[in-house]
Amino acid sequence: MKRVLDFTENPFVGDVEVTSDCVSTIKLEVEKALFEDQLIDLQHNNILKERHREENIAAFWLTYVPKKSYAALVMCAQKILTCFGST
Repeated sequence: MKRVLDFTENPFVGDVEVTSDCVSTIKLEVEKALFEDQLIDLQHNNILKERHREENIAAFWLTYVPKKSYAALVMCAQKILTCFGST
């Protein structure tokens, strides 16, 4: 679970395969190969990497990561983020 939380907090660090294994283990209903492809693509996206540095975690995932391009990642992050309500 820690790796999935780490992914949600900062998807630009961490091993793609290890992270996707963790996502598969906790049954987030995401196809492993699709998750890996999208995570590799995201990790190489310098525009989103910069946006991640500037924004809070929720805003990054919910506002700036395009759902069309990164549907599996956004769905996974949204499920994790909804576990932790805001105050």
